[in-house]
Amino acid sequence: MKKIAPGHVRKVKDKKTKKEKKNVWELRIELPSGKNGKRNYKYHRFHGTKKEADAELQRLRFKYSSSDFIEPSEMSFDEFLQSWLEEIKQQVAERTWEGYNLIVQNHIIPELGYIPLSELKPFHISSYKSKRLGKGGRLDGKPGGLTPNTVNKHLSILSRSLFLASSPEKCLISHNPMIGVTWATEKNTSINTKVKDNYLLPDQLKEMLDVLENVYFYSNEALKLWFEEKELDKALTLKLKEVLKVESLYRKKLSAFRISQMYPIVFLDAFTGMRLSEILGLKWSDISFTTKQIMVLRTSHYTKEHGQHFGSTKEKKVKQVAVSDKVLKFLKEHKKRQNKEKILLGGKYEDNDLVFARRDGQPFRNDTVSKEFIKFAKEHGFNITFHGIRHTHATLLLMSGVPSAVVAQRLGHQKTSTTEDLYAHAIPSMQVRAAHIFDNIVNQGEIITPEKMLEMQHQAVKEIDRMIQ
Repeated sequence: MKKIAPGHVRKVKDKKTKKEKKNVWELRIELPSGKNGKRNYKYHRFHGTKKEADAELQRLRFKYSSSDFIEPSEMSFDEFLQSWLEEIKQQVAERTWEGYNLIVQNHIIPELGYIPLSELKPFHISSYKSKRLGKGGRLDGKPGGLTPNTVNKHLSILSRSLFLASSPEKCLISHNPMIGVTWATEKNTSINTKVKDNYLLPDQLKEMLDVLENVYFYSNEALKLWFEEKELDKALTLKLKEVLKVESLYRKKLSAFRISQMYPIVFLDAFTGMRLSEILGLKWSDISFTTKQIMVLRTSHYTKEHGQHFGSTKEKKVKQVAVSDKVLKFLKEHKKRQNKEKILLGGKYEDNDLVFARRDGQPFRNDTVSKEFIKFAKEHGFNITFHGIRHTHATLLLMSGVPSAVVAQRLGHQKTSTTEDLYAHAIPSMQVRAAHIFDNIVNQGEIITPEKMLEMQHQAVKEIDRMIQ
């Protein structure tokens, strides 16, 4: 323990009026003299009663007297980041903290950790940004740098940690070196290219669902034979191979089973736009077949420390997603198949009431589903990630004229502007549709609601059928 002088508490005066401010105190603590022999004072401003200020002074004296305390002038950026990570561990989601820790340990500390915290300058951070964006910025050895979006995640960590270091609470540095450092930007900032290139058109979506449906149907028929310990080749008939048209699936029989389990997950995502974590955390008790609503109450995540576990939604609140009769019918059929699998496994099935679970009832790992889907998509020529199914749902709704506010509500976005920014690529088709709708309004002499438009389409179909007959 270091010997610390008693210190003092005094009122803070207003600079203009020179009058004492109510319940605002200056706490002064005298630390041991430095190497140059000069007195070393620490000042803290405190808001509260005199009694609370005295208690805060004693707390700070104990903190500075602790052998663990490092003088800010001697603290490296590495030491500060490690202490910052420990401090925020209980403040953020476990999965978020693991992401922070990975970036700090693998990227930031190796580049900036050796610099004393008090000497860290905007130049250092700007150089770090340029290096990560440029050649050699990736740690996996692949050519090119990190994307601007990824680099901005690094800068966000630097901003958050250095804001705390310069705050009145810490007073470790007098100035935040992140101030003035610009964020990394995409070359084309008018369109979110990541979303723009990660969705399917209606015919592509239908084709993808058809392929997965074929795998799902035939491999589920084969499942019974598999559990009866008969040869899987007998179940994978020529008809199945003909439908799949994928030799690799026949060679890797177990892979066919993994992909077959994916179809129900992809189907629900395509028709609701839910996030993968929301779908894997969905329970049968969350679905109301009466009101035709899905209640999104939780998410499912995997972390190294706690494995697969459930957490709150991204927005920290319940989301309701309306579903059609087609989706409800599909879910009922899926439940029947799931119940059959429970019977086949007997006591080996762990019932967690999950809508989508592994063969033994355990939750799926998010990364497993995502990687298996990407592998499947590449084999079949679909340029899309799993999250792209959510983008597809939103894009096709917007292109069909559904208001952005409604789409935002389905996706769980807090602001409609977020939806409009993300799916700006769908706006041109909405403009064209709006022009045609207004033409029809003038021609018909009345407001044409979506219901009216549907009725007109049905009448047109009936008229065509009558003419053909």
